[in-house]
Amino acid sequence: MAETKAAQLRVAAKNVENALVFQQEQHQMARDAVNDAYSVFLKALDDRRAETLRELEVIFTEKQVMSTDRVCTLCSFSFCNNSFVKFLSISAVFDRYVAS
Repeated sequence: MAETKAAQLRVAAKNVENALVFQQEQHQMARDAVNDAYSVFLKALDDRRAETLRELEVIFTEKQVMSTDRVCTLCSFSFCNNSFVKFLSISAVFDRYVAS
């Protein structure tokens, strides 16, 4: 009878140990899933941030060119009408190329 109880207790202890190991594995899998999701969303957010900054630079450069063109038109500087505006346009194209 005592041997039977001892055997049952060993089985019960082993079952508890297996349950604890399984619970630890499930916990680690859940932590890994959370960390993986975090990494994916962080990368997506970082990619969107970079894209938005590139778009901002393009818009800023275009507005600079437009503003310079307006100033040149108002002031009627002969060097602005050709060389300077062309230089700014080429710079804007180059900046866009480098940014992408």
